[in-house]
Amino acid sequence: MKTIILRPSVLLTIIAILTGFLVYEIHLRHLAWRNHQKFEIAVFDQLFQSLDRGDTQAAKLRLGALVTVTSDYYEQQYGHETDTNFLPRLAEAKIIKAEHEANLLKQKQEAMSVPSK
Repeated sequence: MKTIILRPSVLLTIIAILTGFLVYEIHLRHLAWRNHQKFEIAVFDQLFQSLDRGDTQAAKLRLGALVTVTSDYYEQQYGHETDTNFLPRLAEAKIIKAEHEANLLKQKQEAMSVPSK
């Protein structure tokens, strides 16, 4: 008799634990999506302000960073692209990434070479 009562309670406990894990996973995905949206809004706001001021160099710097991070993440998640329609875009992103990294290195070297007063 005890085993008959014990089985449903064990099953209900397992179901409750699995449901808790599922709810937690959904919550984490929601937070990640929300934080991604906040990031995009902040970046686009900064881009708009830079372009509104006519500061195209700052806008290019931010877009270069965005392309670099996004393309790296894409390749990390999905591997090297084999789709012929998207391959040219990813190749352009790699060129932008190389230019962006070269510009950052150049800026860093210029900042290091400025004598302190």
